[in-house]
Amino acid sequence: MARNPENLAKKVLSKSYKTLEQITKRRRGRKSVFSYTLQLLQLNSSETALADNGICCIDGFDKIDPRD
Repeated sequence: MARNPENLAKKVLSKSYKTLEQITKRRRGRKSVFSYTLQLLQLNSSETALADNGICCIDGFDKIDPRD
């Protein structure tokens, strides 16, 4: 997929957003899937986590200290 972890995270997040947008479009008239399952958390200025009921993508593994 991608050799650089940062590029891989961007591709996974992009694909996740596109998939959820398609699901949301199919559910017009109902509450958005985003309002139920999607959580976008800003951990700090350079790290982002996207979670959707069992799938979690974390950008910034290269900046995480193993002692934390």
